[in-house]
Formats: sequence, C-alpha cells, structure tokens
Amino acid sequence: MRPMLGDLSAAARVLMPLPQSAQAAMMRRMIAEARTAHLWRQKTGAPHPEFGDGSLMACALRWRPGPEVYLDNQYFISSLVVALTVLNEEITQPFAQDTQITEAGSSSRREGGISSPQLLQKP
Repeated sequence: MRPMLGDLSAAARVLMPLPQSAQAAMMRRMIAEARTAHLWRQKTGAPHPEFGDGSLMACALRWRPGPEVYLDNQYFISSLVVALTVLNEEITQPFAQDTQITEAGSSSRREGGISSPQLLQKP
C-alpha cells in the first residue's frame, strides 16, 4: 500500500460523517483492508475479491465516501488530520519488512547474506 493524496481525500470523506470518537478506528480498518489486499495482490497477481487492488482509495470507495469538498470545510480538514495521523502511526517498520521479504527475499536467503553482525566477530 502506497497511499497518495487522492487516497487520503477519499478516506477523509468516509470519516467525515462519523463521530470523531469512531474516526481513528475506521481509518485503521481501511488501512488494514488495503494492506490485506496489497499482500493478496502480491501473492496472486489479482485484486482481492473484497478489498480491491491494495490501494487505500479502493478500500475507501467500498465505504462510499461523500462528495468532494473544498479545503475550507472544517469537518473535512479535521477528518483529513485524523486520516494523516493514523496513517503516520500505521506506517510501521514490521510492515516494511514484510514487503521487503516478499519482494526481495530475506537477507539470510541471499548468497553471502549475514543474519547478524556478531557472526563476523572472532571468538
């Protein structure tokens, strides 16, 4: 999942009608769905049957976001802040490692790969 600005706009428009107390959980759910679809697509080469192509946009569209709004809409701005905050929290190192392993293979499988720098130390 590599979100772009349009993905965040769609996600924020899904969050807008929700109570503020429910917005972060909904954003986490959309991100989880996008990650699931992304990994599915990597394994199968096809879109996930329920969550789409692995983009945050595809997941947000499932929840029928409201219409585009201007940036002077305070509800949109606050929903966009929630979307960005949660996205920032959810972009974690473990997911990046999963993606690296799937795409490039773990370093222990590469020729000459070293699993630990301590292996280079002499006793």
